[in-house]
Amino acid sequence: MKTLKTSLITLGFLISANTFSQEKIEITEQNVDMLKGNQPAFVVIIPKASANQIHDSWAKKIRQNTKSKIQENGAVFSITGTRIFDIYSYPINVYSSTIQLDASVKLITLIEIDNTFLGADSKNSNENFKKAYDNIKKFIYYYAIKEYKNSVSKELEIENTKLQNLADQLFDLEKQNTTLQKNIKTNEQYLKKSEGLISSLEKTLETVVSEIDKYQTSLSSASEGDKKDLNKLLSKKQKEKNNTEGKLENEHNKVFDYQAKINELSKTSESNIKSQKETKENIDRQIITIHNFTDKLNNIS
Repeated sequence: MKTLKTSLITLGFLISANTFSQEKIEITEQNVDMLKGNQPAFVVIIPKASANQIHDSWAKKIRQNTKSKIQENGAVFSITGTRIFDIYSYPINVYSSTIQLDASVKLITLIEIDNTFLGADSKNSNENFKKAYDNIKKFIYYYAIKEYKNSVSKELEIENTKLQNLADQLFDLEKQNTTLQKNIKTNEQYLKKSEGLISSLEKTLETVVSEIDKYQTSLSSASEGDKKDLNKLLSKKQKEKNNTEGKLENEHNKVFDYQAKINELSKTSESNIKSQKETKENIDRQIITIHNFTDKLNNIS
């Protein structure tokens, strides 16, 4: 892929005042009715995600250090006896569900330890539960952050590809216009050469016509002996006249063709320059878009 070639732009003048809205990742606790009745659950909204994507990546995330498989029960997927040391030292049960929102996914997760579901109440029952409660919130938070960043990174990659495509388009337009200008110059040189030949041929024709007139005048008063020689000269000059007129017509046709070609090339070049301007404007806008996506990615929290 061609290297991005754009004019030097002061980015500060390009940054849009309306940057992308930044969505903050927060873990909340709600009571939900899942497989084991109404229990406390950890809920997080993950922006820029799909339910299937989160289902698959979260299922992989919670299936650690265990041979147990993910169980599917309607909208709930769960695993029993998984060992997630970032949460708790002993096996735990995890029950989860995903809900697709407009442009985000709600991930609902219940954590069961020793037949007790972690929640605001249970964390106060012993120190281990308190640590596990804090750990699960961090675990879900960092998972959600990673997924959000992955989604924005993919969007940024798409926008970078758009920018590179625009740069390639501009490169091609500039290259095409260079060829157009070269062809215009070549046709102008041919045109000038033909115009020079026309000027020379017109002078030659003028001389030949003058000589024909002179021979015709001399012929009327010439003797019979001289008429034969004059007629030969007159015939020769007439052929030269016809030949010169043919060359003149040919060069005039060339001039017409060269001028038509120059006009056509110039029109195409004007259209090309207009396209270059539009492409440069699109590149400027795309740079702003990429800056905003990059800024958004760097500030996800």
